[in-house]
Amino acid sequence: MSIGDAIVARYDATVDDEYQSNLLHKSNTITYHTGFYGYVALGAALAWILPDGNSWIPLLVLAPMVGGAVIGTNWLKRHVPRPRPLLPSPAEWALLIFVMIMWLAGLSYNDPDGGGASTVGWISGGIVGGVVGGIIGFTVALAVQKRGRAKDINRLDKKFADD
Repeated sequence: MSIGDAIVARYDATVDDEYQSNLLHKSNTITYHTGFYGYVALGAALAWILPDGNSWIPLLVLAPMVGGAVIGTNWLKRHVPRPRPLLPSPAEWALLIFVMIMWLAGLSYNDPDGGGASTVGWISGGIVGGVVGGIIGFTVALAVQKRGRAKDINRLDKKFADD
């Protein structure tokens, strides 16, 4: 039994039937999804709070989220194919864009010299870099997730095929 199986079994032991178990796991999905926005907002707040020279530290708040996603996905794909990509809703896109702008503004606020760059250069560079990097990162992530799902389906079909 893997650590993931042990964690799921412990949670399942707290409910009485499959219906309650299903709702418990749905509740955990909601918790994870909303927690993501909390982590990103915390990173933006830290960009404002931490003094100059510590601009990389807010990125550390994303580590538990990314680590948990990797562990959970690795457990899941042993049993079923990875899910299809879940795209943010328009409201979630707006929230993410706002929080990322606030994150960049906090970094600029705490490093007004910008390592020699002007504030206008800092902001325009951050926006252009953020938009271009976000588009590239999002596109690559979607492609990787789709390819991984296809590989999972093939692997699981071979594993469970009736010969």
